[in-house]
Amino acid sequence: MGLIPRISVFMSMNTEMHFKAKCYWNDLSADDRLELLQKNNFWSGFSTYLYDYLPEDLKTVISLKIDLNEQINENSTMIF
Repeated sequence: MGLIPRISVFMSMNTEMHFKAKCYWNDLSADDRLELLQKNNFWSGFSTYLYDYLPEDLKTVISLKIDLNEQINENSTMIF
């Protein structure tokens, strides 16, 4: 799946991905949240926000990160 289809899928995020993204954000340490925000040029103040109050574009970045990590994990287990 290319980047454009991924973005369009996450623009209307499904319930499962929303739940995964919320859990991911809640499990991140303060330092990891700051690092994620800095790498993606977001305001560092978002690090204290609950997931539900994050801007949609940041939620999309988090969802894309989860999706890419899942694809990497799937591909790495398929190597013989």
